[in-house]
Amino acid sequence: MKLLQDMKMEDMNLKVEIDVDGDGRVRTMLWVTGKNRQDYFHFGDVVTFDTTYKTNLYNMPFALFVGVNNHFQSVIFGGALMREETEAAFNWLFKTFVALMNDKHPVTILTDQALAMKGAIESALPNTKHRWCKWHVLRDVKGNIGHVYNKSSGFKKEFNKLVNDVTCVDEFESKWLSLVNRFNVSDNEYMVRLYDKRAMWAKPYFKGIFCAGMTSTQRSESANHMLKQYIPRSSPMHVFVRQYNKFLGSRMSDEAREFHLNANKSRTYESTYPIEDDAASIYTRSVLLKFQDELYKCGSYVVTPVVHGAQYMVSVAPSKVKDATKRKWRNVKIDDDGQFINCNCGMFDHVGMLCRHALK
Repeated sequence: MKLLQDMKMEDMNLKVEIDVDGDGRVRTMLWVTGKNRQDYFHFGDVVTFDTTYKTNLYNMPFALFVGVNNHFQSVIFGGALMREETEAAFNWLFKTFVALMNDKHPVTILTDQALAMKGAIESALPNTKHRWCKWHVLRDVKGNIGHVYNKSSGFKKEFNKLVNDVTCVDEFESKWLSLVNRFNVSDNEYMVRLYDKRAMWAKPYFKGIFCAGMTSTQRSESANHMLKQYIPRSSPMHVFVRQYNKFLGSRMSDEAREFHLNANKSRTYESTYPIEDDAASIYTRSVLLKFQDELYKCGSYVVTPVVHGAQYMVSVAPSKVKDATKRKWRNVKIDDDGQFINCNCGMFDHVGMLCRHALK
């Protein structure tokens, strides 16, 4: 408590909330710094939440609220020590976190499949879209269907392509059914469960849901990994908090370095398109690189008008694929006299950036 008071003296915007049980013992402790709150104000639309880290004397799970900033860097929104991972504990944590953030609810939250979390999010964040981290969902594939999940069967390659590349619901469902039938795993309990819960983790069902390009809690996992470099095993609580503050300081240094590069390093242009010049005046250095990649790749695409000025079909040029009959076509619509462009690949809604099809 002395340490927290000292922290409060240095950071007047620091907020600490403690939930205690009937005996006055800490059940959950949440704290957010002034910098955490400022970052959440700007970048809190998408939050990944993870509780895997347990390196402290009391073996209490440490929960991290993590997002992504305008440099595509992981950014911390807050941390909490929890004694138990129950629905009631998560409910208190999510409600308290939002209250500390001036009642701003995230648009989307990514978590693992814990049922306690699901119930708490439905109660505490009723307007937030909840999705599961794809990495958590799929990490047990090999353990459950190891007999077909090997290089020789071809299943692994087809399965990974299906879950990573397909963005159309109908295509996903038809290819899934074809795959499980061909490899005789249609009755496998794990695969049945995956398919039943597909709307919580599969790419096509993220369409229209802003995720800042994230489909997993990988940023939380990465932050947890970095924490281990700062916090010794079996740390008492005050040491844990002090070292966590040093970890936050290192994140701020990384952000400051990128901010300096963004402000002082000249931009390299990949084309002579005016739209690239416009993007360079708006995007940060890191985001511009992603945009330039889409702009470069649009050069391999061709456009077929459906309704001039209103609707187009876009696909890779026939010369760029081995089998021209397997080309994927994207439907791009233009509305409001050219003011709004919409591609059915869903990238703009999901990431917030124009796709190669729209750019073409």
